Amino acid sequence: GGWGGGIWKWRATSTLPKIAEVLVPTIVNGELVIPKGGDLGLQVTPGLEQAKKEMTGPQLYVVSANLVGVFGQDPNSTDSAAQKLTGVRALGEIKNGGDARVKGFLPIVKFFDSKGKVLTQKVGRNNANYDFFGLDPQDVTVYDVMVDDPPSNSERVEVVFKPQETGGIDKVALKVANREIASQEVQTQSGQKATVYTVSGKLVNSTDSSMADLTVMAYVKDTEGKVVGLGRQDFRSDLIGPGEQVPFKIMVLPVKADATSDSYEVRVWGKEYKL
Repeated sequence: GGWGGGIWKWRATSTLPKIAEVLVPTIVNGELVIPKGGDLGLQVTPGLEQAKKEMTGPQLYVVSANLVGVFGQDPNSTDSAAQKLTGVRALGEIKNGGDARVKGFLPIVKFFDSKGKVLTQKVGRNNANYDFFGLDPQDVTVYDVMVDDPPSNSERVEVVFKPQETGGIDKVALKVANREIASQEVQTQSGQKATVYTVSGKLVNSTDSSMADLTVMAYVKDTEGKVVGLGRQDFRSDLIGPGEQVPFKIMVLPVKADATSDSYEVRVWGKEYKL
């Protein structure tokens, strides 16, 4: 300890930025690292208007969209501190407003200039901790996608999800019991205060079949209903019969240090096995 510890800490701190380049909130050496980023000041246009029409077939519309900028080193600048917008993370909720199951989706993010002209369209990819498991008619679920190399001069963004016949992982939606949430204030690696959430409960096999390959996703929302954090737990080897339960406990990290939660949701899925 003592003096030696002080020197060691200084050395460790001097090399931390190399470790701490992350795209999603991550815990590194016991410290919470939040991506360099923040509000982009972009207006988001969710696709809620579509929901008012009578819909046939699978139809996805965006209930909410939270855009978080991901910033990295600007390769065209000699200044090592120069930051460039390298990606946009979009997370929120989508609803199937149609009358048929959605098996997969293609996220398309459109970027507009101040005059409303489309600058570019980009296809999003699922974030590392996220998969889409299909969505039954009138159900709501969470999404978490990333778009690389967005234009830096965009004023407005539109997030659209096109239903696809493939691309998702087909799982059955199950039920949740005894869900609870607890919060804890922590200090991030950059010295900011942030709230980390722990969501616990029981996944219930509400079907008549045996279920395995279970997944739980928990997400927290702010007062506006925007998703501000998402966590996941997988039970790869548990096989549960009808009515059986599996306890879960998930840590949900905030997408930004100042994100505050007002409510939370839990979604659970499993794959059906005929024994």
